[in-house]
Amino acid sequence: MCCYRVKSNGKVYTAGEVFNVPGNSEFNLQIVEPTSYLCRYL
Repeated sequence: MCCYRVKSNGKVYTAGEVFNVPGNSEFNLQIVEPTSYLCRYL
């Protein structure tokens, strides 16, 4: 499970879910258990 936050908005994601981060922005990840994630630049 991980939580991502863009500015002040955040959401918790579980296995198999996908999230997108807007271009030209920063984000934070909070990882609470062993996790793998794929980062693609489109």
